[in-house]
This record gives sequence, C-alpha cells and structure tokens, in this order.
Amino acid sequence: EEDFNNFLYEMNLIINVNSAAGSIIDYEVRELNTWFYTNYKVIIYGGDENFKDYLLTVNRVQQPDGNFIEPEFQLPEYGAKIMSLTDPKKKMSKSDEPKSCIFLFDEPEVITKKIMSAETDSGKDVIYNITKKPGISNLLVIYSLLEAMSIKEVEIDFKGKGYGEFKKSLANVIINYLEPFRRKKKEFETRDSYIKEILDKGKERARIIAETTMKEVREKMGLV
Repeated sequence: EEDFNNFLYEMNLIINVNSAAGSIIDYEVRELNTWFYTNYKVIIYGGDENFKDYLLTVNRVQQPDGNFIEPEFQLPEYGAKIMSLTDPKKKMSKSDEPKSCIFLFDEPEVITKKIMSAETDSGKDVIYNITKKPGISNLLVIYSLLEAMSIKEVEIDFKGKGYGEFKKSLANVIINYLEPFRRKKKEFETRDSYIKEILDKGKERARIIAETTMKEVREKMGLV
C-alpha cells in the first residue's frame, strides 16, 4: 500500500507541476519546469529524436558557472522503448489502436487476446534479432523485463518451443505482473475519500518541493 501511495504521489506531483506551468508557455519550458521543480538526478529515456531537442533546451538554460546541473541521462541496453504489438517497428502508444498496447488495468482475457494476436515474424524460433525478427524480439524484451531475466536466459528457456507456447507464457507473465494494479484499482474505486486524502497530501508535498526549488532558482538567477 505504501508503494501505491508513493506512485499516486509521484503522479500527483507531475500533474501539479505541469498544471502550474500552464498553457501560456511552450512544451520545452514546461519540460524544464518539471525538471527544475523535481530536481531529477538521473533520467532514463528511450532515445527518441525529440529528446535531443529537450537536451539542447537544457543546455541553453544552463549558466556558465554551472549553477544548474544537468541530470545524468541513461539509455538502457534494451527496453528503452517497447514497441507496438501490431507493428513492432513503431513505439507502443496508448493513442494507437487498443490491441496494439497493454494497459495497466486490462483484464486477463484481454491481455491474452492481445498477446496471442501480436505480430511476430517468419519462422518459429524464439530468438532475439531486432533487425530480422522485430516482432518476437519485442515480446522477448517485455518478457525479460517483467521476469527480471536476461534475454539470453529467456531464449534458453524457450529453445525448441514455438511462438504459440512462448506467447501463452508471456500473457501469463503480464497478467500476474499487473494483477496488483487491477486489485488496487477495484479496491480504491470504493474508497473515494481515501484517494482524495492521498491526492491532497501529494498536492501539498508537491507545493513545498516546488517552492523550495524555485526559491533556489531565483536566487541563482539573481531575481531576488
């Protein structure tokens, strides 16, 4: 429950920070506001091209004396981007067709249907090859991340087994991994006052963090 409370707090923090920025400033400035307010030390990103623009924006606002320290940017070896279940050459997105992605609160039968119909490649060997087998490679990445296994370990487990057996196992892995989210959602749907209390506490914590950080920013910029 504490982990879920922290999750809600983080989400509330992000929402409040971006709302505070408002719509009168552009995307890059809103991104920087989020970074300044929350004082990130490490940012894990997916290697998107537009992230380079963001990085340039960060560099533009840095002061020569190093007052604003750029966070460390980390690009994971694999899994930085999870690809679409229907088109493994493009990133998975909630704005795409529903069967192309997995939602946190998808029911087990929905998850199974999506995974079993996920696009794979010619052949039947469960082997990671992002160039020749992007479909099965994407599913291997999902499996390895959720089970905390290396891709090589997953390949060994499914050596000599076909796509069908692998997909059934992956569907079960995803169902089990997301079960706590479904359970908590159903539990909290009947506890409106409790959710409001968590959000109110998160809002206050976000306000304190933002005020403290912005005070430091103004001082370093010579605005006070």
